[in-house]
Amino acid sequence: MGARVLVVEDDRAMAHLVTRALEREGHTVTTVYCAADAGDALAAGDFDLLVLDLFLPDGDGLAVCSQLREVHDVPVLMISSLDAELGESVVGTPFGPNAFLAKPFRFDELVAHARQLLAGQEG
Repeated sequence: MGARVLVVEDDRAMAHLVTRALEREGHTVTTVYCAADAGDALAAGDFDLLVLDLFLPDGDGLAVCSQLREVHDVPVLMISSLDAELGESVVGTPFGPNAFLAKPFRFDELVAHARQLLAGQEG
């Protein structure tokens, strides 16, 4: 059975591609395009994974992640065009993401990260 995934990505073409890759894996995906809508979706739904862009038009993904951590324990995969080494520096911080994936990425990498994070939730 698939997981419930929230994708937060302001680039609609990228959001569509990420959503389709995750749906092909059998997941149920909700897609939003800004930080405000992410907050609303998280308040209204119960998600197993959050795929979150770092740079959003109305805020940044780290702030969304930090707010999420205050009330939910859902794994977060941060995606960004930020340099991979810099992006990895936020992984593992108290209010940071569980994993980071630098754009451009292959969708099999995205799926592999999602599987790994979701597998950690099963135990």
